[in-house]
Amino acid sequence: MKEATLFKGTSKDIQNDLLQCMLEVYHEKVKEEIGKADYVSVIADETTGVSSLTQTVIVLRYLSSNGKPVERF
Repeated sequence: MKEATLFKGTSKDIQNDLLQCMLEVYHEKVKEEIGKADYVSVIADETTGVSSLTQTVIVLRYLSSNGKPVERF
């Protein structure tokens, strides 16, 4: 791999592709868990910093199949 000119595992594009794949798997898992939940709540909050950039967070809360509360961001 040290001499590889076509594939570099440390490439920014490769890393971003891997992160995107992991995010898609995570989203599917959360969708599946929420689909099984009897109760779901959505909490949204936004803040603006001194640089006038806004950040929004959305939190999903629900009960898992074993009755424990779960929060997903």
